[in-house]
Amino acid sequence: MTVTDNASGTVLLGSLGYTCVQPQLNNYWCVSGACDFDGYQPNLPNLALIQTGPQGSAGPACATGSGVCTMTVPIVLPGDPTLPTEAATMNFVNESAGLNVTTVFGSDIGAKINNAVTACAATCELRVPAGTYNYSTTISLPLNTFGTYKLTLDPGAVLVYQGSGDAILTRIPTNPTVVNLIIEGGTLLGNPNAKSGIHIMPSQHVTIRNMTILQFTGGDAILNEGANVTNIYDNNLQINLNGLHQISTFCNAATPVVCSTSFTSGQAYSPNANHVHDNTITNNSHWGIFEEWNGLAGSTGALNNDFRDNNLEIMEPEVLPLVPFI
Repeated sequence: MTVTDNASGTVLLGSLGYTCVQPQLNNYWCVSGACDFDGYQPNLPNLALIQTGPQGSAGPACATGSGVCTMTVPIVLPGDPTLPTEAATMNFVNESAGLNVTTVFGSDIGAKINNAVTACAATCELRVPAGTYNYSTTISLPLNTFGTYKLTLDPGAVLVYQGSGDAILTRIPTNPTVVNLIIEGGTLLGNPNAKSGIHIMPSQHVTIRNMTILQFTGGDAILNEGANVTNIYDNNLQINLNGLHQISTFCNAATPVVCSTSFTSGQAYSPNANHVHDNTITNNSHWGIFEEWNGLAGSTGALNNDFRDNNLEIMEPEVLPLVPFI
């Protein structure tokens, strides 16, 4: 006996059909001896569950009947903080989008970024999402050997520095070295009391790109203190005292090393072999690009720097010598 769908003509359950079907007078598919095969349920064995891969680890426990499972065991990342839930961890570390620094503890965005650097042991992308952030804590980025992290400001991210020091400082943990640090994106706004937007200490291969740095009217948009082989490009440096200020420095033999333009002895570092191109450096009240030799014995001053395709308009004074000595 076979059963055929009367609409499609398809033979159900194969061409052999059922070997024996016993109609009854009254049951779930027969009424008064008239039986409807559309309602018949064959007595077939249940489907077997077959595991085709290795056994995975047990998932988190779920509240009975809730249908929602959450992880309650604290998760400890390198450094601080200890994150209490799975949701907090997912917000803290997202490999595809970087580490969202706003999820890290801290009194302001500067403190959050500093704590995020510690939390990921300087081996991640630090990401600031769109928004406006007022802060006074200097962002301190360690110049680690062969850098394995970067700071990215998303489009629409605006950092408003309200302190009197450097808005972003690259600090030397031990000794000057090759770092490959990248700082990119977003807008950095200053104030008349701030020293600089980004202060680069002696090192090699720091990259600053695709940033807008404005209103450091008492200081520098970018201050390069003895760094070599930096890449500064595609930035907008406007309404500052100086757009880019490059100056020699001396560093002592302490650990971590301490550098200062006021030192008169130690290891000399000068801003050499830097690449500055395709920037808009306009409306700065002192100099657009200010290469300064501070007259320290043993310091060469700036050498072999490459400036190409920069827009240097509306400066005061109007004529801009690239290497003014004082």
